[in-house]
Amino acid sequence: MDMVNAVTGFSRNGVFDWIVQRATSVIMLAYFIFMMGYFLTHSGVSYEEWHAFFTQTSVRIFSVMALVSFFLHAWIGMWFISVDYITDRLLGENGAWLRLGENGTWFRMAFQFVCAVINFTYLVWGIQVLWGV
Repeated sequence: MDMVNAVTGFSRNGVFDWIVQRATSVIMLAYFIFMMGYFLTHSGVSYEEWHAFFTQTSVRIFSVMALVSFFLHAWIGMWFISVDYITDRLLGENGAWLRLGENGTWFRMAFQFVCAVINFTYLVWGIQVLWGV
């Protein structure tokens, strides 16, 4: 049975990916708590208040940190899903899924490419929105 090469992974070290996954989770949780705190302490936020809040450099930086964390977290998660479940063994001629023959690897690479494009698009769009305020 062939092993899956980590060519498209964030790193070639599973421990590093695990640490990044946990660190990004903590950053996203902190951002969620921060935003919930803002919503709970400011009822009926007007556009002017919302704009003033997001024009603060600290809020923008924290928001970009959360956005980059989301990007890294999503990429690592989708990469592991694709490596674990989109394989020649599951998609090959005798596979339990689509029976793509020897094209399971190409299907996985296409899936990873689509995920990368979507993640990168969201990242660039989010940064543009945050710094365009």
